[in-house]
Amino acid sequence: HPLYTLIQRKRTEDFLATFLSVYKHSGDLPMWELLGNETDCMIGYHSVSVITDAYRKGIRNADYKELLKAMIASSNLDELGKRSYEKHGCLSTEVEPESVSKTLEYAYDDWCIALLAKELGDEATYNRYLKRSYNFLNVFNPETKFMQARRGGTWFGPFNPSEVNFNYTEANAWQYSLAAPQHMGVLRKTLGGNQGLEDFLDALFSAKSELDGRHQVDITGLIGQYAHGNEPSHHMAYLYNFTGSPHKTQARIDQILRTMYSNQPDGLSGNEDCGQMSAWYVLSALGIYQIAPGNAWYDFGRPIMDEAIIQLENNKNLKIKALNNSKNNKYIQSINLNGADWTTLGIHHSSLLAGGELIFEMGPEPSKKSFSSASSPITKETVLNFGFTPSPFFLAENRIFDDVTNVKLGHQNPINQEKIKIEYRNTKDTNQVFIYASPILISESTELEARQISTIDYGDDNTMPGQQVSFSPWVKADFIKRDKTVQLTLKSDYSHQYAASGKNTLIDGVQGANEFRTGDYQGFWTQDLVAEVTFETPRVLKEIGISCLQDMKSWIFYPSQIEIEISYDGINFEKLPVIATIHPLASYYDSPTSIPNYSSYVGPTNKDFYQKTNSDKPILAFRLRAKNYGKCPEWHLGANSETWLFSDELIFR
Repeated sequence: HPLYTLIQRKRTEDFLATFLSVYKHSGDLPMWELLGNETDCMIGYHSVSVITDAYRKGIRNADYKELLKAMIASSNLDELGKRSYEKHGCLSTEVEPESVSKTLEYAYDDWCIALLAKELGDEATYNRYLKRSYNFLNVFNPETKFMQARRGGTWFGPFNPSEVNFNYTEANAWQYSLAAPQHMGVLRKTLGGNQGLEDFLDALFSAKSELDGRHQVDITGLIGQYAHGNEPSHHMAYLYNFTGSPHKTQARIDQILRTMYSNQPDGLSGNEDCGQMSAWYVLSALGIYQIAPGNAWYDFGRPIMDEAIIQLENNKNLKIKALNNSKNNKYIQSINLNGADWTTLGIHHSSLLAGGELIFEMGPEPSKKSFSSASSPITKETVLNFGFTPSPFFLAENRIFDDVTNVKLGHQNPINQEKIKIEYRNTKDTNQVFIYASPILISESTELEARQISTIDYGDDNTMPGQQVSFSPWVKADFIKRDKTVQLTLKSDYSHQYAASGKNTLIDGVQGANEFRTGDYQGFWTQDLVAEVTFETPRVLKEIGISCLQDMKSWIFYPSQIEIEISYDGINFEKLPVIATIHPLASYYDSPTSIPNYSSYVGPTNKDFYQKTNSDKPILAFRLRAKNYGKCPEWHLGANSETWLFSDELIFR
């Protein structure tokens, strides 16, 4: 769409009219429409980006007041974690899958809404959404320097930035940790300034091109951990412009242009995705790229075309030339716009629309001339004046512990200008609030919540004298004391990518919801789940069973049968009656829709399956076998493929 705002301005007006029509009919702006149908297959609500970018580039033949209403309405819908994001300042793994990516994309969209609101004179909406646009800081871990998933007030772990999991969308932490283009100055500051950002980029491009975790076909075109075959990486090579080393941008853009594209059948290094791969090439080949649409500013890279002319719809021509251009001459030596020397690393959209000549002189070595990125508004290093305070976080060796555990609280101070303190309390007694000063010793299952308080001292700043105090939302964390008198022996191998809390997941007291990607389930592929539970001293149990998830569209089926054996001495076991087959296999294979409540079988559901013991005699141990469903039935998209079995907890009451 940034390319369209140069070469298809009138058609962009049609796009905006269509957006508004879709909103009026559906109550939501389009997310990922295909053939007149909303697929909801992607994240964010990036129609707002197209709308704001168009307005700020002078495309005004649209009803922007109504479009702003549509933008706000889309941001507030009770879907895809949006309500939780607004309340808590980020998404948590147990609330929504792909929580890191969605938090980052929502924060960028919030910024787009804020900019249009300001342009239209709506200061209240501007302030509200600008504050929200800093929420990316709530998933930035200052210790790892990566955007990392949170489980409430704790960090999701163990953490490996190369791991592909359901905390990110078609990516890993490397590929999403610079996804805050709306506030590059603040992001740069959190990483340690110019050098910190440059070091991160160097590490990104030089890391081993190896991925851990789940297989993700969209992560392609790797240079280190940079993935040109998918959009989350597309702005990264341009970020060296914000480090004082723009020659590294020029070198990397040259490398990508030459190695990731060809005119062969496999000439794109990833999914074209409605033209983004090609649009990146066209803009980058011209030497320009917009890393944050909404900010009508293009960063300079490495023009690879000797000369190109854009016939603008205002009847003017923009000629872009690269002098002394060759494969070896990939570094910009000087820039000239309509006869005047140009010293910044980018250009405003209005300057391009004015037409004329933009001339780059190229050379074989990095230029010694000083170029600046300061003209871009996104370089501001501030979160001041908007009442934004990042959320604190809990640090503990284990969220599930045996005897006692020490819990620490950490905080962020992204621009090092605030006085920070953290309040915490036990959720059982919210009236008693403590100021955090030292680790908290916990000896029983406890839910804590905390919030960060920032006091900004403006000192002699005459524009904002005095102090401003702001609070983060409260964040919660559960710390669960495991019953050491219960021992689990798991005789099946769970998948690494669906490991939940590890070896004791099935007795940790944590149950998931109707979503397998939130990290509370263990997944078992093509095998039965076999577990043995032993008690330190015998217990009278009335019910024994297992909690399972079914999501057929994801090849996850309830077990076909559950067998339970009990032992009074830990040596001899006797079988309880078999829990009936979950659904009649014969009729299910033949005609799934003949089963009552068919939709409840197909859609994601969680269910407890248990058997009464009918015994008052204390039990020392039990064995449980949940049988894998087997092959997908004939009617299924994956007919005759293997299936998953997912569980979050063993039941013994």
